[in-house]
Amino acid sequence: MKIRSRILTLLTSFLLASSVIADNASTTPAQETQPTSIEDELTYYLSNYLQELETERNVRIEYSIGKIDPRLNLNACELPLEFMLSDDLMQTNRPSVKIVCNDTKSWSLYMQFSMNIFIPAVIVKSPLPRSYRLKADDLIIKEISADNLRRGYYQSIDDVVGMDLKRSIRADEAIYPGLLSRPQLISKGDAVMINATGSAIRVEVPGIAISDGKLGQQISVKNMASGKVIRAIVIDRQKVKVAL
Repeated sequence: MKIRSRILTLLTSFLLASSVIADNASTTPAQETQPTSIEDELTYYLSNYLQELETERNVRIEYSIGKIDPRLNLNACELPLEFMLSDDLMQTNRPSVKIVCNDTKSWSLYMQFSMNIFIPAVIVKSPLPRSYRLKADDLIIKEISADNLRRGYYQSIDDVVGMDLKRSIRADEAIYPGLLSRPQLISKGDAVMINATGSAIRVEVPGIAISDGKLGQQISVKNMASGKVIRAIVIDRQKVKVAL
């Protein structure tokens, strides 16, 4: 009987202790969620800012940020962080951003991040020789890293069709302004057709070129019907246009 009594006493003590532990556990406050890191806030800011820039500039942007040196031991900021970009993003692959905390224990720091910009640009499909006159079928639009477009670029095929190449060009090479020359389509004294267009009318009359003319260039031509000298834009070989 003594042994049975001791067992019951031990069981009662164990149950009471377990109840105390359970009660204490239920009243212990849950661990607080850690605040968003500075890197997370910066990522959120850049994601929104660069998305707007992509739409505005018609580009695609890839970026990555590093980690802030933990030895800086920055105080947690009670106010929303402020971010200020200090570089022209389109001019560098390593722009920097100023991060500012304006609460009672204020601080600021500069942080660099890496970025690559991809621009849809006009490129040639296959190798082309010097003095070649570009046609629409020779060209496509393709995303190119901005690092490879420092000499300039075109984003519309229509802007380069009919232009002559100053040098030979490799396949997949981007077209840039210094690579092109406007072909001379009209010589002084040439007979030309003057195309006059308006909102509801289109008229063609013969004329004579008073000067040489390259594609897209404005030249003087004499209207043979009226005898008047007018200014017109060269649009093709022996063809010019004026707006009514």
